[in-house]
Amino acid sequence: MIKINNNFLRVLMFIAGTALFAAAVMFLWNVLLPGIAGLPVINYWQAAGLLVLARILFGGIDGRSFQGHGHRNPFRESWMNKSPAEREAFHERYGRRHRRHRNGEDGEHKEE
Repeated sequence: MIKINNNFLRVLMFIAGTALFAAAVMFLWNVLLPGIAGLPVINYWQAAGLLVLARILFGGIDGRSFQGHGHRNPFRESWMNKSPAEREAFHERYGRRHRRHRNGEDGEHKEE
């Protein structure tokens, strides 16, 4: 039996998954967008380029996913470290501001 390196298998699965995902993007683009938005049909390499562009624009180029391993959300961490009294004070302060913005300065509902 041949012993396969675990890293080699991961790289192979990554390449296969990326290839399939690019094919799915190409298929969906060519089925939907020419009819809906009048956009041209794309080939496989253009679909792969769209994936790379989307990764750069929306996922960064540092190798991490949107909510991947090691990703910290400072706002969530700050919220989770607040005491119940601090959370209530936050709701009181910003909740009133939201109601004023939505309903009017005095908190009464504005008729349009």
